[in-house]
Amino acid sequence: MDQPEDDSEDIINSSLNKVKTYRWFFFLGIIPIILSFAFSDLIVDSLNFLELMPLGLECKTSKMSSNGEVLWVSCSINRICNQKHGDNIIRDDRGIAVSRKAQGDYYSLQNWVENMEIQCKSNFQVGAIGSAAFVGMTIGSILGAGLSAKYGRKLIYIGGLILTSLSLIIVTAIPTYYTGIFALLVYGIGVFPRMTIGYVYALEITPERATRTLGMLMFVGECTTIIFSNLYLVLGGRNALFFVWISLAFSVSPLIFTIILPESPKYLHSVKNYEGAKKSLQKIAALNGQKGEDFSDYNPRKRTSMSHTGEVDEKVALFGFLDLWRDKTSLKNTIAMAYLWGFYTFGHHCLIFMEKYFPGDKYMNGLMIAIAVTIAPLLTRVIQVYMSSKSIYVLFSCLSILFSALHMMAFSNDSIPALVMVVLVAICIDAIGFTNYYVEFEYFNPKIATLAYGICSLVGRGSAIFAPLVVEELDDTMFIFFFMSIVALLSIVFIEKPAVTEFKNENQDDEKKNKEIDW
Repeated sequence: MDQPEDDSEDIINSSLNKVKTYRWFFFLGIIPIILSFAFSDLIVDSLNFLELMPLGLECKTSKMSSNGEVLWVSCSINRICNQKHGDNIIRDDRGIAVSRKAQGDYYSLQNWVENMEIQCKSNFQVGAIGSAAFVGMTIGSILGAGLSAKYGRKLIYIGGLILTSLSLIIVTAIPTYYTGIFALLVYGIGVFPRMTIGYVYALEITPERATRTLGMLMFVGECTTIIFSNLYLVLGGRNALFFVWISLAFSVSPLIFTIILPESPKYLHSVKNYEGAKKSLQKIAALNGQKGEDFSDYNPRKRTSMSHTGEVDEKVALFGFLDLWRDKTSLKNTIAMAYLWGFYTFGHHCLIFMEKYFPGDKYMNGLMIAIAVTIAPLLTRVIQVYMSSKSIYVLFSCLSILFSALHMMAFSNDSIPALVMVVLVAICIDAIGFTNYYVEFEYFNPKIATLAYGICSLVGRGSAIFAPLVVEELDDTMFIFFFMSIVALLSIVFIEKPAVTEFKNENQDDEKKNKEIDW
């Protein structure tokens, strides 16, 4: 029986599948990455609460009460920020009224409103805080994919953890408006390697049979953190800075575990560092309690100088763009998928930022959206058993069109039925997002999958830059979801299975020639 070709993934997958799942390596290596992934977006998803203005405010006056104390009067944001002649309100050098939160206000949180002095900022300036994180994510997407292709998954992932940790320390120690924007920009740059490269890294050190379950755990974990933040407030927690501290904890703690992990054996195999890949497999087995497994059957026949020196061939690592350009099917799929990623990321964060404008209890509304986006991956995982990814795209795109149209035609923005339609749209958008994570395996040639995934993530994060600004500036964003859902449905038409044998055929031709020469 012929051994699998060196350039195929069969030989490395076969070896990695010898690693038993849900043993020591899962708890030492995979769970910390899952938690790091899950809490990556906690700051962005909690911006509503970190920026939430209290409804009850009081201004300090120059008058004294009957008992000789300074008199505080109820006042609005407009009165705090705009000076009127003869209003007896004490103001600072900038003309902003000296104010405080009214005691007993349900929406009074310890957050960035006072520290960053955002109560008198414009809607655009407030939206810019959230956009800074997405600008950073876009920069991180541009740099991260190429760097991980050249230097490996582990190093870039650790770099992401360090960047997010430093940024959260800065915003905690110096919480001003401009340092906050800078810190969130740095945070965004670190989130891409922490989240996306971390996701790829986890998949590549996990046996193939367990990758779909791993993806579901990561996605559900991320959605569960949104439930956690909203539930904390529903149950009476009023310190929104708690979310910053939790995110920092899950930036620092995974570093302890990741240091002992090996580089991705799949990455090392893809750059023809076969000796390094074998050592990585052996270390995974040792951490998993399988010290007797030496992976002797992992013995690729084609050896290069790299397999002994451990150096990465830059042509192999960086010429993915040429392979993508030559593979027209994968190129077309990448363009269509990039839009679907943009639709998901923009839509998901728009819905998160819209929570504060829904009728009723803002904390309960946020909890409803959080539950909806958690239901989406679980529902989609069940449907995947019976439907292809493309069919799932069609199903949830059509439902998103229906629910957003009903919202626009039949309900006012401040009604409970309108909120229900928004929740249903949230389920549809996150179901599409969850499906995006798996299309890499079905619709991209394995040779350029990571590059295509990086491009899609770049477009997705780039589109999310506008989410905070759109929500702050527009009264109703549901019509945007309606038209974006239609375009999503049209883009799905262009997705098709790639000719995965295209590159393998080239290798097979070379192998055939070599056999003829050997004869």
